[in-house]
Amino acid sequence: MMISRFCFVICSVFVLAACGARPEWAPEGAPAVSACKPVYNGLCSQTSAPWFAQLDRVRLRIDEDVTARAGQRHQKWIETLHTCNDKQTPSQCVADKTKRRISYLEVQNHLIKQRASATYQCYATKLKAHFYDTPIPSATVYVFDTTEMFFLNPAGSGSRYGEDNNILWDKGDTAIIAVDGWLGRQECERVGI
Repeated sequence: MMISRFCFVICSVFVLAACGARPEWAPEGAPAVSACKPVYNGLCSQTSAPWFAQLDRVRLRIDEDVTARAGQRHQKWIETLHTCNDKQTPSQCVADKTKRRISYLEVQNHLIKQRASATYQCYATKLKAHFYDTPIPSATVYVFDTTEMFFLNPAGSGSRYGEDNNILWDKGDTAIIAVDGWLGRQECERVGI
């Protein structure tokens, strides 16, 4: 009887692997992920694997004209993930960086529609911001013919995107905006959508 139970367990594992069963930790609708692609070797964990799978799906949707450049940038991005090895929770660091990468690619390649937009009148200029529901909620600010992208961070009040010298802190009818090298910290008034 012992041998038959063992065979049953082993056969079940092989059948599930052959059928491509989706692990319980994978995002809903995600394809079966038994292991990360070799390019992510050493970075893959239960926390980061579903995000790597989503990143691969997003990359497949990018226009072929930019694929060569995107491939080079992607390889450089993967190299930056090794900085997570010095963190207290490396797998969470890798997952967070991967969510940021997905957010960036979805917005920059117009794979996601904006959730909302706002126009602000600041002391020096008028600027436009677009808000997106990405894995890490994000905002883009158009100022002086350039675009800056910010990611949502915890705030005591309002919605604070970015950090340090690059922020968009939306507080309803007003905002504080700073873009390092382009626009010093300013209080702005919302003047439109």
